[in-house]
Amino acid sequence: AGRAEGAFTLQSVAQPMRPIASTATKCGNCGPGYSTPLEAMKGPREEIVYLPCIYRNTGTEAPDYLATVDVDPKSPQYCQVIEPEDIHAKCELAFLHTSHCLASGEVMISSLGDVKGNGKGGFVLLDGETFEVKGTWERPGGAAPSGYDFWYQPRHNVMISTEWAAPNVLRDGFNPADVEAGLYGSHLYVWDWQHHEIVQTLSLKDGLIPLEIRFLHNPDAAQGFVGCALSSTIQRFYKNEGGTWSVEKVIQVPPKKVKGWLLPEMPGLITDILLSLDDRFLYFSNWLHGDLRQYDISDPQRPRL
Repeated sequence: AGRAEGAFTLQSVAQPMRPIASTATKCGNCGPGYSTPLEAMKGPREEIVYLPCIYRNTGTEAPDYLATVDVDPKSPQYCQVIEPEDIHAKCELAFLHTSHCLASGEVMISSLGDVKGNGKGGFVLLDGETFEVKGTWERPGGAAPSGYDFWYQPRHNVMISTEWAAPNVLRDGFNPADVEAGLYGSHLYVWDWQHHEIVQTLSLKDGLIPLEIRFLHNPDAAQGFVGCALSSTIQRFYKNEGGTWSVEKVIQVPPKKVKGWLLPEMPGLITDILLSLDDRFLYFSNWLHGDLRQYDISDPQRPRL
């Protein structure tokens, strides 16, 4: 939640193109535009952005379309602003991160901490129509020690959340001493989807700073992957026959020996991860090493680069 910068409304109706200021530096004779990204930053702020919406394997009954997104805070159609004070008062949460739209029509947003910057992995619920802050998804006093991302599979009555670090730790930048002090996350939290409570905590022995988590897209699947940033590992989590959950390391990116850096070895530092819609491939950003990787996960226990 924040002020006007973060909100938007979505329309699927055509709107006229707005002319770019005549003072803009044009790129050759190709029409409106800017010669460099830096020149574009000096131009007027966009009031409308265009979003291609493409359906897969559909006919004319569900055609592709171009949506216009209103990003002008002065527009009467601009989405309402949810003030931080509302989140603080009703949820005692702050430093929000991941948002998902629930089948109930509500919007659910994860948090990294409380108002004072201490770790607190709770979840804010918004009314999907009015965007009123309804309160927390978890039961009172039932937040995880720390938070970041989350994903869920209702058919298995489960949600799993990840953890980064307390905002007070992150504010000062990365410090290797904080790693030694155990101030960075190394757990997954398994939640009962119906009862909104933690039922299991999974320790990641080779997984430090678990960030982005993805269940397989198949709604019946009882497994998925999480990217662990600092340890540069991909962990597979899965449901056991008895109904509990386990986790195993399936990918390890070796560090590179370096000089003149913060540490003697530079990890890949896995940031975002994605799964293809057919659940055949896993992609992740190996950020510090500067590459994007694709793995075949036809056998989820043995991904192939």
